[in-house]
Amino acid sequence: MKNLRYEFLDPFMEKELVKEGISKKQVLADFEKINWHKLVIESFSRNQDGNTDKKEADPRNDFWYFNISYSDVKHQKSQLLIVPNFASNDSFLENDLRFSLEYSRPKMVEVPKWKQFFGSADKKLVTDFSTCIREINFIDTRDLLVHFLDGENRILENRITETGPLFLNRFD
Repeated sequence: MKNLRYEFLDPFMEKELVKEGISKKQVLADFEKINWHKLVIESFSRNQDGNTDKKEADPRNDFWYFNISYSDVKHQKSQLLIVPNFASNDSFLENDLRFSLEYSRPKMVEVPKWKQFFGSADKKLVTDFSTCIREINFIDTRDLLVHFLDGENRILENRITETGPLFLNRFD
């Protein structure tokens, strides 16, 4: 893997944290160090609190994430965007923690028959083919992150498909 990089934006940060040129081990360690449950519950609580005289900071970001990317030897970019789901009430427990993932990568896809009829090739390289999956627990999210970092694209693709993905195909 070349150019391993991640960006992390928590709900209370003004700017995202960006780390580049780091090891797979460091990415995984940094991901595991984040207290996801605490951030989700604090974000929920502070959004629900109507008290304007509070000393605690309000969430700055409704959308916060951990985004890992790399370029392969052909300079094709792959990325895994990990977003925690929101808490739905004050009794949100650590076991309730769920994530949504978007896996983007270059992929050869079949071209629809009607386009082939008009002279298009039967396959096309889509440089930003995305697959989304929702409602993944922390352990499964971590496992998918490990597969991504190890470049095990086929395993990652199969695990996402087994879990019931929502496909977002980006065709030009």
